[in-house]
Amino acid sequence: MTDNIWIQKITELCAEYNVGVSSQMEDFFKAYADNDAPASTQHHLAKEFGNWEHIYNVCKSALMLNKVFNLGYSEYSIVKVCLCHDIEKFENKAVPNVLKSGKVSEAKPYVYPKEGVFLGHGVTSLIEGLKYFSMDGLEKQAVLMHMAMYSYELDTDTIKDRMTRFTKLIHFADDISASLIEESFQDKKKGDE
Repeated sequence: MTDNIWIQKITELCAEYNVGVSSQMEDFFKAYADNDAPASTQHHLAKEFGNWEHIYNVCKSALMLNKVFNLGYSEYSIVKVCLCHDIEKFENKAVPNVLKSGKVSEAKPYVYPKEGVFLGHGVTSLIEGLKYFSMDGLEKQAVLMHMAMYSYELDTDTIKDRMTRFTKLIHFADDISASLIEESFQDKKKGDE
């Protein structure tokens, strides 16, 4: 299907949890397979294909939390929301932060392009995700609000009062992946000193 190792790992993860790879998933994989976007500009997985690795980690964490805590959410629902939660990073792909010297910045190796219309991370992820998957209200909210208090698109009172358990599952899986599982670029740099 593809040489993208992270798509292969997501497919294997789906098999482990008995989630069939739907034609919508295959279309999603085809559309973004060669997109080597980082997961962040300077923090977790600030490297080529970092966003794919992050998506895999979020899928794995969310599926595991759902199983361990017997939350009862559809594994397919979890996988499609996890696939879509950071699709904005594919659409508004960060580019190498090349300094005047011609070298890539060590402190912040990537920057987001300033051209084009930016609607916000959650909004763009939801709009683009709906091109591949139909979603119910819980799934839409989880994509839109997965960043919780880190979101600049929604005020904290709206988030605090309206986050469903499903959205919290995706948020916690995202946070666990970014802050515990994935090596932070800054942590790596500190370790090198």
